[in-house]
Formats: sequence, C-alpha cells, structure tokens
Amino acid sequence: MIPLVLDHNLRSTRQIAQSFVPLAPACIVLRGGDGPEVEFIPTPQGEVMSAAGDAVERLLDEGWQPQDVALLTMGARHPVQRERQETLGLAAYWEDFWSNDDVFYGHVLGFKGVERRAVVLCLNEDGTRDRSRERLYVGLSRATDRLVVVGDHRCWSASEADRCPTTCVDREPARPQRPLPQWDRIRYHCGMSVMSVSDVASSLGLQEARVRRMLASGQLAGRKVGKVWVVDRDAVAAAGDARRPAGRPMSAAMARAMIDLIGQDLGAAPGDDWRAVDERGRSRLGDHLRRLLAVDESAPLLRAWLPHRADRRRYSFRGESDELLGDARVVLGGVHHAELPLFGGLPDLHVASSDIDDLVWDHLLVADLAGEIIVHVEPVARADLAASLVDLAQSGGPRNDAVVAELLGWGRSMATVDTTVRCGEHISHGVGSGDRC
Repeated sequence: MIPLVLDHNLRSTRQIAQSFVPLAPACIVLRGGDGPEVEFIPTPQGEVMSAAGDAVERLLDEGWQPQDVALLTMGARHPVQRERQETLGLAAYWEDFWSNDDVFYGHVLGFKGVERRAVVLCLNEDGTRDRSRERLYVGLSRATDRLVVVGDHRCWSASEADRCPTTCVDREPARPQRPLPQWDRIRYHCGMSVMSVSDVASSLGLQEARVRRMLASGQLAGRKVGKVWVVDRDAVAAAGDARRPAGRPMSAAMARAMIDLIGQDLGAAPGDDWRAVDERGRSRLGDHLRRLLAVDESAPLLRAWLPHRADRRRYSFRGESDELLGDARVVLGGVHHAELPLFGGLPDLHVASSDIDDLVWDHLLVADLAGEIIVHVEPVARADLAASLVDLAQSGGPRNDAVVAELLGWGRSMATVDTTVRCGEHISHGVGSGDRC
C-alpha cells in the first residue's frame, strides 16, 4: 500500500501549525489562517491535571462553547475520561463526542483524525515513553483555532529537538483567512449544498425536533456524518415546495369571500361575503379558484391562503357534549357536516363573534392549546360544505386532505372557470345560472 503523505496543513492556524511542524515526518506547507499564539503554561508534573482543568474553565469564561473544547492527555487518562468510559462504555463515550454538547476529555492516541476548535494539551509525561513523538505531534495538531499546552514542555522539547527534521518553512504565502467553523468544514468535505438541522428548520418554518423525525422516517432525505444530520439543499427545496404553497395568506374578508366562491363552485348561491368584494377582488379570487382546481392536492393551498378566515381557538370541555353541540349558537362543521363522508375526529364548531363569550361562560369552556374542541369565531357563523372543507384542510392529515381533493377534484375537468362579472351578475361555476351580486 502506498503511504499517503499530507504535506499541506489547512486544519490549524499558522500559529498552531508552527508548533508541530518540527515533529512532522515531512515538510508541510502552512495554508491555515492567522489566529492567537499558542499558549504555554509551565506546570510541575504533580499539578498538571489540575492546571489543565483550570485552562478549560478559562476558555469557557472567554466565550468558547463547551462543544468546541477538548482536553487531551499525553500520559495517564484524565479522571473525567476514565469515569465516562467506565460508566458509559466506549461506544456511548464516543457518541458523546458527536453529540456536541459538552467538553470532551480524551487521550491523544485515541484522537487521531479528530479535531476541536480549542484544545488543552496536558503534558502529563516526561517524553521518554514509546511513541512520545507521535503523541506530541497528534496532540499539538488537533486544535484548529486555539491551543493551550499545560506542563513542563522543557522535558520533551530538549529530547525531541535532536530527532526532529529540519524545520519547514512556508513554501508559498498562505492566504489570509479565518479558521473554518465546524459546519464550514463539513461542507468542505460533503459539498457546499448541504444544510444542518437548524438551517432546515429555519428554512421550512419547523421545530428542529420535527425535522429530525422527518429525517429518521425518510420523509426528508438526509444522511449522518458521525451523529450530525446533513441534508441536501435540493431535498429541502422539494420539501418546502410541498409544505409551503406559493401565495400569501388572504385577509379575513377576502378569505370568507374565497370560501363563498368555493361554495358556488360546489353549487351554492353567492352570499354576502362574495357580494362585499369589488370587481378587482373577484378577479383575483377567480385566479385563485382556477389554481385550486388545477392542482392534485388542494388542501395545502387552502391552508396557505385561508388561515385568517376566522379566529380559530381550542378549548377543553368537561360537560355534556350533547348540550354543547346542540346549543343554538353553535353551527357544526368539519367532520360533522352531513355531506362529508367522515366520522370521528375533533369537532369544528362555528360561533358568531357576538356569542362566543356567553357560550364559553355557559358551558365552562377552558382555553387550551391542546383542547379537544375547535371553535371558529367569525362575524357570522357559517359551516356549509365549502366552510367544512376548509375546516378539514386546516386540521390536516392524509384522510382530510384526500376528502378535500376528492370533492374539489371534479372541477379540474372543466375547461375554464368563469368568474367574470357582467352587468352586476356573477356567472356561477358548474351551475349554469346567473345570480345578482
């Protein structure tokens, strides 16, 4: 096997790289950016562990995040490392490194090929043991931005100097650059088109926990680098297109007029909400209806366009359901509409704005974001077929979305949808008769 010789250093700053260049097996070209000088803290052997711990605390006080800091020993393991390995086991111990939520305690020989932005190197040996040169080289080269060396470095500097190759110098000027943060280094290896869970959550408007569930279930394509999820931008764009249909939410008045227009498409007569819209508004709503009838999945569009059609509230209720559902001030919608082929699910109640306070008091409803009662508060309570379809769309779920698509799907076979206004008349869709607006 041909050995692979690394003769360019991009991981560490120039200041850090200059500390381990004399120990390298070959000359190295320094390509890292500039950073702080390497800090040496002379410490007697008996106090080196304690002093290294103090150095870690000082880095945290300077503002370094715990997940960016590692304490590495050259001799005996640090007590924290020993405790974690004995308590957690080796597998869980290394999972803790990838979890990125705490300072990592390790040994230089187990840290090959790994890095942290800030490293405290504990020289708890005198440099006379086997592989001491290799240990020192690994320990000094694991930091990318900040390096603190704790111990009596005279012990190893004198013994190593006569064994080191000629000190290497820069063969070409290093380009001024800041050390790469963790995610920039991941993108360097995986490609610039990858995103983190945090980036995906921000892009899609979701919680990070929801994004992780989507990745684990395969709903969103991604892969893991260590314990970190990496997601391709194209996959995020596709998920965004599916979750966020184009188009801004309508105002409350326009949303209610849109529901009225959907009702006309389903065979109802124009209502007051439609009549209150001017000609320009009707034209815009007609464009929306044409788009709604042209897509296979109409429920996501309704969710995007009509969140403001009513004040949607959730309540907990401990009384008799028949009394509440039979109240004259309540109009049943959603799954309770007689023309919808559904049963079960949370009831959607439509209540007029003027009645909601009395209804809450009379039935002792308690506002609760996880409550079992959904109440739509609007100027005039309406729960016809069109409004009930919007109820289903807002509740979401595969079953509800399928019913919405099925009932609106027949309109896709129409060559055109006539939403013009002529001489004060609106030509109804699929009905063939005109009604005075």
